[in-house]
Amino acid sequence: MNVHVTSGAVMLCIAISAAAAAEPITPISIASSATWSGNNHQYAVVLAEGVSWDEAAALAGRLPGDWHLATVTSPAEQLFIQSLGLANIEYWLGGFQNPLSTQAADANWTWVTAEPFAYANWDIHNSEPNDFIGPGGEQYLAVLGAAATLEPYGTWNDEGFLGNISGFIAESASLSPTPEPTTVSLMLLAACAAGLARQRQRQP
Repeated sequence: MNVHVTSGAVMLCIAISAAAAAEPITPISIASSATWSGNNHQYAVVLAEGVSWDEAAALAGRLPGDWHLATVTSPAEQLFIQSLGLANIEYWLGGFQNPLSTQAADANWTWVTAEPFAYANWDIHNSEPNDFIGPGGEQYLAVLGAAATLEPYGTWNDEGFLGNISGFIAESASLSPTPEPTTVSLMLLAACAAGLARQRQRQP
């Protein structure tokens, strides 16, 4: 496995608020970024405490270079994701239940890229996926970091509680060299600023 992880990105304060500009802003930084030799895709661990899955998907999609929330479709890719150093509680991945009205916790899981959801790394020790907060209440996929109270590290959890979310993992199929964390941070700054401007324009 050829993994080169760069850490210590510059902290940026970027608003991801979907409501009034007076609401608190969410600090964002890039914890690490790397290219996996298994598919030549780039990955970035983005820290954004309490970001919703929809907001994370929108942020990833606004980055130049075909970025989206990361999909994990094999044990080898799972090991690579874990090697990125997931130090906090949970991070969004690109999995969700389609339709979102699905009531069975283990049904209709889908990747944002429409790849087959044939591989899974659920936290079976805690009977995940389990809709812990109620039927149809945890429709989005998160990966457990080192600070999670659940275990083991790197396993998956169906999630609906934003208080557990530390950020998200983004993936790009672009074949260009992996950008340094500061470069990704600047792209996120531009993307988030554009999104905030659009949100403010919609305010009454």
